[in-house]
Order: sequence, then C-alpha cells, then structure tokens
Amino acid sequence: MAADQFPGGRHGGGQLTKRQSNYIKLVAIAAMFVDHAGLLLFPGTVFFRIAGRISFPLFAYQIGVSYEHTRSFKKYILKLLLCALIFQGFYFAAQWVDASVDPGYLNIFFTLALGLFLIWLADRRRYLLAAGSLALPVLASGAGLTVDYGVYGAAMILFLYLLKNKPFWTIFYLGASTFLYCFFAPGGSFLQMYCLLAAVCLFKPLSLRRNIPGWFFYGFYPSHLLLLYGIRELLTR
Repeated sequence: MAADQFPGGRHGGGQLTKRQSNYIKLVAIAAMFVDHAGLLLFPGTVFFRIAGRISFPLFAYQIGVSYEHTRSFKKYILKLLLCALIFQGFYFAAQWVDASVDPGYLNIFFTLALGLFLIWLADRRRYLLAAGSLALPVLASGAGLTVDYGVYGAAMILFLYLLKNKPFWTIFYLGASTFLYCFFAPGGSFLQMYCLLAAVCLFKPLSLRRNIPGWFFYGFYPSHLLLLYGIRELLTR
C-alpha cells in the first residue's frame, strides 16, 4: 500500500488519498483559526469572518471521508463524543475571561458526531430515522442548548456524503441550503454564502508531501482557542 493511501476501511478505498484528505483538513483548521482570530482579536474586520466560512463545509466533508475508511463506526463516534465533552470543558473555561460566551453553546464536535450518526443511519437505509434525528438540534434549543450550525450543519454533513463525486449537485445543495440558512435561520448571516468557496478545495484538493498525524487535528481545536484567548487577555491588559 502506498504511503499516501488510506488503509482499508468499511467501504474499501476511495478516490481521495490520505495526503489530499490531510490537505483539506489543514485548510479547514487554518480557516477556523483565521475566523476565530477575527472574532476574538479583530471583531470589526469582516475579512477574517469571510475566510472562516469555508471551514465548516470542509470539516463536514471530511466526516464522510473518514466514515468510509474507518474500521469501527462505534470507535469513531465515541472518539468524536469524547472530544466534544473534553473540549466543552475548555469552552466553559473561556467563560471566565469572556462573559459574553453563551453557556448553552455546544462545541462543533457535537455537530460532527450528529452528522456522523446521520451518515451511519443513511448507509443502512434508515432514512426516516435519519430525518427524525435532524430534529435533535431543535429539541436541544428547547432545552436552552445551542448546537453549532444546528440542523443546517448536521444536514450538510449527511448530504456532502450522499452527494460525493457529484460536483454539480454538491454545489447546488450548498448554495440552496446556505441561502435558506442565511435568510431564514435565527442568527443567519449572508456571510455564510462564502462557504461555497470551499468547493475549490473539495474538488481540486492538493496533495501534501508529508502525512500529518491524526492527533494534531484533534488537539488543534482546544489549543488554538486557548492561544487566542490568551493573546486577547494580554492585549486588553
């Protein structure tokens, strides 16, 4: 097996190599860093938020890629949920330095885990159960919790998986669903339409020369938040 190929998983190999997958994930975390840097350090500069819009579609796409190549769905979803719980602690800690932080907000890993669950259901043709599970973010909001990106985010993970290798329908879905999200979802913003730029990375991914260990991508989320909050604290003293 070539060094840049995925090991055999649930559905065998795929057209995307591991190094191309790492490239997509690297762009995603870089965009996320820029987005959060703008939010915390340069709140009046819209460029940072625009650049950050491409992050979530890339993460959403990668959930489907990882599902296709994982040997154990249970281990994968448990890993996402464990990360979600651990990282939620970092988020609660952020409230000590930022009183505006929503105490009911659930970090993005909860959304990723829900999207993975939807993919698993659809893969077993349990479409009605998958559709019903899309209501979970709505039910969570009734309990005072906010699932990041809500129904829009969970559905994106599912449909990017179902529409893989179909560029036209993928872009059509992203455009249509994001339009509805921007203008009809609570708190929606037209800036989210810039997420369509992610299609460039999805359909024309580069190949990194070196592999990146998986722990780096998981560890980056809490690390970059701690770094940015620390920088902001230093600048505001």
